[in-house]
Amino acid sequence: MAYYRLYFLSADGRMSDVVELHCDTDEDALAEAESRRDGRAMELWNEQRFVALIGQPVSTPPADLSA
Repeated sequence: MAYYRLYFLSADGRMSDVVELHCDTDEDALAEAESRRDGRAMELWNEQRFVALIGQPVSTPPADLSA
C-alpha cells in the first residue's frame, strides 16, 4: 500500500484540511478522494509526488456595494 495525503483547499486556494490515505494505486486514491470531495477542491499527493488537482478553488466575488 502507498501513502497518500489529500489536501482540501479553501476558496482562496489555501489548505484547509488534510486526510491521510493508504491505497494500492493512484486510481484507488483518486476514487477515494472523489468519495470525500463534497464539492470541495482538493490536491492529492503521494509522498512528495503531486498526483492530481480535483476541482478548482472558487472564491465568491465581492458583493456589489454600489447599489
